[in-house]
Amino acid sequence: MASGALDGFVGDDLTISGGSSVWKVIKNGVPEMFKQGPDSRFFNGKENEHI
Repeated sequence: MASGALDGFVGDDLTISGGSSVWKVIKNGVPEMFKQGPDSRFFNGKENEHI
């Protein structure tokens, strides 16, 4: 793994019970797990809006 020969995505993306996506990668020989929520927010000039 340390050589980077196995770098890339591992397995399939997973959607958990709150709607978040979870995926795993090997980057520079180090296994990492990422999570992204189901929505986004932005400031419309008055308040944060969810999209």
